[in-house]
Amino acid sequence: MCSLVALRMGTYAKVEKILSRRPGREALLLGLALLGMGFVPLTCLATDWLAPFDFPVPPWVRVSGAVTYGIGFLLLLWVHLTLGHNWSPFLEISKGHVLVTGGPYRWVRHPLYLAFYVMAVGQWLLTANWVVGFSGVLLWSIFYLARVGHEEEMMLDFFGEEYKKYMERTGRLLPKLK
Repeated sequence: MCSLVALRMGTYAKVEKILSRRPGREALLLGLALLGMGFVPLTCLATDWLAPFDFPVPPWVRVSGAVTYGIGFLLLLWVHLTLGHNWSPFLEISKGHVLVTGGPYRWVRHPLYLAFYVMAVGQWLLTANWVVGFSGVLLWSIFYLARVGHEEEMMLDFFGEEYKKYMERTGRLLPKLK
């Protein structure tokens, strides 16, 4: 996953940005999300500091956690392949930005956020640790809830009616039921 991030950041750095919102706030929120989804699980795996918060589970629960995490990771890869140069870790519009409505975006507006939620649940089951579970889900939720409204506002401002129609036919995190 680290190599994916490094590759994407290299591509991201080369793309000219034409609109950016709240960069300082975005960096703080992203840091919190990375704390919950990266640092805490790694601490659990590398040390025994969080061992008092482990809970007993049968082996199939850990296996289902690994499968769940893998599904989330595959969704994340699909999202990145679909977004191409439109991806940014921050709330930004780049030169030549297009509204992506294919791939997983056909059904939901924010499949990247969904992928991280799925991965957080997978980590929780895989580690069978309350701190890992709550930190991943809670800190990711703070990131998501603080950001998604601003992101959709920015997309409406930039794409206008096209994004409004897209919103009407898709759900934020889960497909809309018709």
